[in-house]
This record gives sequence, C-alpha cells and structure tokens, in this order.
Amino acid sequence: MGENGEFWRLAQDLMESEPEATVDELPVSEPPVTESAEGSTNVVAATQRLVPGSPGVLVALALVGVVVVASVISIVFWSLSDYDPNDVDGDGIANGVDDCYDGFSEWTSSIALDHDGDGCHDAEEDGDDDNDTVPDDADACPTGESGWLPSAVTDNDGDGCHDGMEDSDDDNDNVSDELDAFPLDGTEWQDTDGDGVGDNSDAFPEDPSEQLDTDGDGWGDNSDAFPWNGAEWSDADGDGLGDNTDPDDDNDGALDENDLHLGKDIGVQIRLENFTLFDAVDLFSDRGQIRFCISVNSGWNGCMSPYESDFYIGERRDVGINSSFNLDESIRYHHINISIIDWDPLFDDDVDIHPDEGVLTYSAVYDSLATEQNLSFVANGSGDGDAGSLEFSLEPLDYLGMTRVEYYWNFGGQTHGIDITTTHADYLMYRNMNHAIDWTNAYTNADIIPQYAAFSTPNDATVKGTADQLRADAISNGYTSDLDILRYIYGFVGKIQYAYDIDTTNFSEYPKYPLEMLIDRSGDCEDSSALFISLVEALGYDAGLMLGSVKATEDDEWGGHAWPVVALDNHEGWSINGVGEKANLTYYFVESTAYYEGSSDIGVNPWYEIKDEAFFDVEE
Repeated sequence: MGENGEFWRLAQDLMESEPEATVDELPVSEPPVTESAEGSTNVVAATQRLVPGSPGVLVALALVGVVVVASVISIVFWSLSDYDPNDVDGDGIANGVDDCYDGFSEWTSSIALDHDGDGCHDAEEDGDDDNDTVPDDADACPTGESGWLPSAVTDNDGDGCHDGMEDSDDDNDNVSDELDAFPLDGTEWQDTDGDGVGDNSDAFPEDPSEQLDTDGDGWGDNSDAFPWNGAEWSDADGDGLGDNTDPDDDNDGALDENDLHLGKDIGVQIRLENFTLFDAVDLFSDRGQIRFCISVNSGWNGCMSPYESDFYIGERRDVGINSSFNLDESIRYHHINISIIDWDPLFDDDVDIHPDEGVLTYSAVYDSLATEQNLSFVANGSGDGDAGSLEFSLEPLDYLGMTRVEYYWNFGGQTHGIDITTTHADYLMYRNMNHAIDWTNAYTNADIIPQYAAFSTPNDATVKGTADQLRADAISNGYTSDLDILRYIYGFVGKIQYAYDIDTTNFSEYPKYPLEMLIDRSGDCEDSSALFISLVEALGYDAGLMLGSVKATEDDEWGGHAWPVVALDNHEGWSINGVGEKANLTYYFVESTAYYEGSSDIGVNPWYEIKDEAFFDVEE
C-alpha cells in the first residue's frame, strides 16, 4: 500500500495498545405483548440508552481518537515522504511543462511510456504520442519524429510522417519518392515523354510537344489551329477558316478540287544573272541601253532596266534582277518568255538572245509537277546583228512556306544573322493590297511622295519584332550608341538583294511593303527605303522619305531614286532640314539599296548630283 499502508499499520498498533473500555449494561425488560381488537399481536418496543461509562460511548470515543491520530500521523508521514508539489502526478515532468500534470500517476516519463516527453502517458492518456497535432489513430508514424508541425512543406500528404526525415512516399501514391517523377503529387508518378506533365493527365504521354486535347479531336492543343473546335485542327493559309470547311486551304486562288498543289501556294522566281552584248545595236554606237522583259503565261509583266542600263559591246555584266511570280495551281505547265530590247528615244530594237535563227525571245516551259527539273538556262544568240547572251535561272517557290527566313550579313568585320518569322496570312494580306501608284494628279516628286511613304509600316508586328532583334543584336556586339544602332540596321537593309520591279503597268513600278521585302529577300530603292524607315521608326527614331533625280557621273543620265533620311544629333554628312514642326531637325542621307563597309555610311551621298528632291516626314 505504499505510504498509506504504513500509516494504517501504525494506527492499528496504537489502537491495540489502548486498554479495553467497560460498558455498564442496563437491564432490559421484556416488552409487553397485547392483542388488538382484531386479534393481532402488538409488540411494545424496548428502548436502550447509553450512559456515560457505558461500553458504546467508550467505543465511539476510541474511533474518533483513532481518526485524529491517523490524520496527524498522515501529515507527519506526508511531510517526511519524497512528494513534490511541483510534480503532482510524480511522473518526473514539472507541472509547468506537463500537459497532464494532474492525470495518470504512479509512473515515470520515459521514451517508451511518453514518446514526446509531454508528461502524458502514451497508453493511458495521450492521443498524440509524437505531438505533431495528428491524432494517433490517423497518424502513419504515431511514434515518429517529434518537435515539428505538419504543413504542406513538411508533410505533403498529411499522413503525420515528416517528409524529410521519416516519409519515403511523400504523396502517399504507393510509389517511393526515389522512383516517383512527381513525389509531391499523389495523382502522378511517371512522365514518359519528359515534358513535365504526368502520364495520367497527359493526353499525349509519348509526345513531348503536346499535353492537352481540349476538343478531343486527336490533335494536341499546341498544334491544333482550333483547340476548341473538334471539327477543325489545321489552317494552312492562316485565314482563320479551318481546312475542313475552307474551299481553298492554301489561299492560292485555286479551289481545292482543282488544286494540283494542295497545301502550297506555288510560284516561280526568275533570276536574270548576267548579260553580254555581242554586237552593236544602234548604228554608230558601241553600247546599248538594255531593258529586260518577262512574260508569264502570256501575261505582260513588264520590262525593267538593270541598275546601270548601258551595256558596252563585249562587256559581261551582272544584271541582278530577281523577281517572283505567283502561279495558277490549276495549271501544270507555265510558259515563261524572256526578251531583251535596246531602248532609245526613237524606237526599241529587239536583241537576239535565242540560239535559233530568226527567234528573238527565249521561252521556257515550267512543269510545276516535275519531280526533278533543270531550272538553270543559258541562252546564247547570234545573227541579225542584234545579239547577246543572257544567263538566267528559274527556281520554284512556295509562298506558304516562306514564313521563316534567315538573314546573314557582314558588319564590323563579323558575320551577323537573325531569323524572321511571320504568317502566310500576313504576307498574303500585304501581297493582295493595291500596289499601284496613281500618277493622275502627280506631276512632281512632291506630289507623288505621300503614296510611296504609305508603304512604310513601323507598327507591323513582324517589322517591330525584326527591329527589336536588330537592336538587341547590335547592343550585344557593342554597338550601343544611336548612331551605331542605326548603322547596324543600315548594314542589314543594305545587304538585301536589289531587284527591279516587274508589274503590269507601263511604269514598271511595284512598291513593296516591308514584310513583302523581308520574305521575298529582295526589293528596289522605294522598297528598301520603306523597310529602313519602318525599322527605325519602330524603335522610336525619326525618319523621312526622299524622292528625287540622281546621277553618279557627269556623263550619266538623270534617274529617279528613293532614299530614307534619319534625324541625328551632332552628326556630319549630307543632310537636309526638316519641314514644318520638324524644321529644327537635321535628317541625314541613307543609301538603303546598298551598304559597303568603308565607303557607305549615314550621311554619305554616293551620287554625283541630286535634283528635284522632295522630303516627306514618316511618323510612327
């Protein structure tokens, strides 16, 4: 009985040492018995009383004494025992830190009985043995790590096991963390294609480029042109109309039912590379003012002169004419005629370039379905006294695929390059616009220049993206000043191939929008001017367009020309003053059709003389 047992033994010893008390017995008479009227028997109760000195009184007094003595002895023994008022239950945990200080007693806290040391007996009174706030009946590690609190970081699956110290399956998906591609996601554990999306939720678990198929048409959302429309998934021409319902998928003008080249917008690029004049064309003249004429499918496409039109007898010179033509895809064979004339004020003379006598024009038949074609031709002619040799080539085009072009050019002694990406729809939008210049009421360059300026498009997304690329590339190569950035852009534009216009007008003028020039990789003076102006205006610089007549030498004839000008502070070179509100700005000359390191620069005028020039301010 412990301390209380010892107390009772002592009390018993004290009682046994007391003398026996005497009790006087009173005589007890027999109660009278009477009969009632009914004949029953009544017993008159006898009474007995205790008087001082009687045995009952002595016994009562003895018991009271025993209780008093026991209490005194208990107090004495209590004071003499190891009882600690600061540890009421005697478990070795002070009341102040004992979560069950007045609970189960007669035990000593240990890791076996009290895992978390909170003073609560694990088996008898503690419902959270590791003190992690997760009840034991819901805790997968009831006697695990203690001294921590569950959270999304420490216990991802809420199972009561510390992820970093005792849980080998943090998301409780029965796949160990070591083998689980998603150790914190109980719904995923494998990523076959390595795209970061678990196989269970990946609609294309073996295709790293696709994860979702919102409309359930079997085409991943990333490649589906219509991810919310289960009936459509492709838009070859980018016109916003799905190919399944679009009667002209490639927007090439040929209905799909008649289209020999579905999914393509085919064309042909004609390059006039070199020409040699064999004989005199005009009497008493050793040179000819040569023009080159092209006709496609019996349609008149115009004549154009090379950059320098005078050819001397025996002189082989680059022509540099590069023109592209869209073709009717309902037709397999396309007829291309190339002829040359010597132009002069009096009359035009045909120049014989065909090998057959009496045939002046070189004709080629372009088979659009041929798998292999020799697309390079050399025509040599003789006879008639008007003879020459022309080297040219034909190259197939797919305008639909011309949405990404790579450019490389030299600047600062290094080769630089950028990629330009657009959409066929954007390209078609500009190509299908009206490109004609109306000369009806235009008699001077000042009259016509606003029409040319309208081809500048600094707000076009592709143009803006190209401008940003060029500036970033310039800065990364150490060209950080405004002048250096403009020079860098000039170097890019000036390296794009020069190409004369061919159109259906008698003026041989076909201004291109900047996006057209970027995709076609070619253009003439008004085209390159519009491109340069658009690029620099997109970056916040102030540029303008100039039209005028120029010549490079005293003996040259005057020729029409277009060029951009750009406003710069503290610069030198050929310049003009702005007009109107821009009268205080100085604009410097840029020969955008050509860039030659060491001899070309902003403010350098390569022309001998300029006259009749007109300025037009181009705003962003």
